[in-house]
Amino acid sequence: MTRGSLARVIGCVVAAVSQGCGDGLSTEPPTPGRLEPSGARSDGTHSKYESGLGEPKCVDEYWVYEVSRDYGCLLATQWAERGYRLPCGQLCGSGAETCVVKEGPERASQHISRGDACTTFASTAFLYCEKSLVRGCMVEGRRPSGLCARADDPFASVGAWFAECAHLESAAVVAFERLTIEATALGAPEDLLERLRRAQDDERRHSIAAGELARRFDAAVPDVAVEHTTEREVFQIALENGVEGVIRETYGAAAALYRSMHARDARVAEVLREIASDECEHASLSWDVARWLDTQLNAAERAEVSRSMHQAIADLRRELAVEPPPELRRIAGVPSARAALAMLAQLEERVWSLDLRVPAT
Repeated sequence: MTRGSLARVIGCVVAAVSQGCGDGLSTEPPTPGRLEPSGARSDGTHSKYESGLGEPKCVDEYWVYEVSRDYGCLLATQWAERGYRLPCGQLCGSGAETCVVKEGPERASQHISRGDACTTFASTAFLYCEKSLVRGCMVEGRRPSGLCARADDPFASVGAWFAECAHLESAAVVAFERLTIEATALGAPEDLLERLRRAQDDERRHSIAAGELARRFDAAVPDVAVEHTTEREVFQIALENGVEGVIRETYGAAAALYRSMHARDARVAEVLREIASDECEHASLSWDVARWLDTQLNAAERAEVSRSMHQAIADLRRELAVEPPPELRRIAGVPSARAALAMLAQLEERVWSLDLRVPAT
């Protein structure tokens, strides 16, 4: 995925979703009728605190239903294959926000989203249901490993959202500074190092601009706290770049472009347009860093990086299912859950499934 082609794909994805094309996330089934998980058996409810690379992810609650093969195939063919969003509240109960059909009961089990995948079922399938306990995860900038989490909800107000945006942009400065030092020590090409240095400057500007917007909406920007980390191996650098760069920054670039097109506040829209242009370049930079690091990994390490990116897409799907407040959508152009999930699905199909051995989920 070259720099120019990635920017074009991101632009096409955002344009299609903005115009209502390619969204397809209807909340109604293609045919009438109420779907019921009759005979489903609950395997229990679990609470987990998922901490991964960078800022800890959302706390979530999940539970699993074992369902018949026929019922699992019905969901895959009548709903997911045709681009419809599963009615998770109806199927799962207990306030479920997202749900998917899987081959097995484990969190990492393969998603089933096509009718032809029904042949992989044995006698049963599994309906995996989730809801977030902490509202409002953000996808903004590259998070450095060791970034200390904040308890504040960025969806609480417009000011809180821009304060968290400024916080994450400042954290991205740390991430790019660290990556530049590591890439220099590993003998990266000079043009790659120059782009990493420019990215640091970009993120500083973004943090200042977002901080000004936060203060305009009566919010204070928190300081960035990053735990000290020891010297990292190439594999650890590649893992972080795959998750934070190739996956999250690519989605973040699309989200930034969407926000710049939909923000109704003139000053906000102006700032977001500047950020969106830079974030597309940062996404492309992440892909180029990934290709350079890939040459220094062995087969097992490459497979683990791919698996981590696969999981990052699944994590994003869960995070983006949270509906932002109407005020945030209107002033800051934040996409609805429906639009965000549509952008993610199109990026998965058009970008991630085609390169770097990241399988579609």
